[in-house]
Amino acid sequence: MKRLCASAGLDEADRAGALYAVHPGGPKILDRVRDVLALEERQIEASRRVLHEHGNMSSATVPHVWMDIARSADVEPGRAIISLAFGPGLTLCGNVMRKGAP
Repeated sequence: MKRLCASAGLDEADRAGALYAVHPGGPKILDRVRDVLALEERQIEASRRVLHEHGNMSSATVPHVWMDIARSADVEPGRAIISLAFGPGLTLCGNVMRKGAP
């Protein structure tokens, strides 16, 4: 995470204020990511909402989380979004983006 954020130019304040679009493979995955990264529940709420509404849709799930964040009037343009996806064999992919203007 430190390397991913550093490569995207995010400092600790950006990271602390970021939202996390985590692949919601299940509630335990979200709980573990939240706990390990010391996140607040609000930082992963879009992932939890998509899991609750749609279940785990495999690799298609993360774009639904992005859309939830993009459509939210509560998320201001410019907010950092750290996206994490997991695959077979404990593959991990990360991306950093910012919400654009409507």
